[in-house]
Amino acid sequence: MKAAIYTRYGGPDVVRVRDIPRPTPKATEIRVRVTVTSVTTADWRLRAAAFPGIMALPGRAMFGLFRPRNPVLGLEFAGVVDAVGAEVTRFVPGERVFGFASNGGAHADYLTLDQGGAVVHTPETLDDAGAAALPFGGIAALVFLRDIARLTPGKEVLVLGGSGGVGVYA
Repeated sequence: MKAAIYTRYGGPDVVRVRDIPRPTPKATEIRVRVTVTSVTTADWRLRAAAFPGIMALPGRAMFGLFRPRNPVLGLEFAGVVDAVGAEVTRFVPGERVFGFASNGGAHADYLTLDQGGAVVHTPETLDDAGAAALPFGGIAALVFLRDIARLTPGKEVLVLGGSGGVGVYA
């Protein structure tokens, strides 16, 4: 299968499309044939190891001190369940799904993740592009407006520069 991989930290030039083995789902995992993914702020920060301020050392410790632990970036995805592990009960092959791959890996033809992870069935009214754009921007906007800004019904907010994934949802 094809995947956009990086084996060292740096600019966009460190990413290469390569053939890698198709992952096999473990007992509680599903394999998704990725139809749509995105590139988020998190993806470029991970690729460049551009962790802000005091997060530089913890970021490297979490994602790879000298080189990336997971060479395939990509957090948001939409696609079709292609295979399931022996203990999977929530999904069957052929179902449309979308979600957030917390360990990365969505910039590939196929992705495996636990059925209990951040993955849900895609509603019929939502296309794959819309579904793949939801997890990062939608959740970031919701958490900021609800939990940090403490917006409540009846209050108004002006969103300036709302052209990225978070701003559009805000």
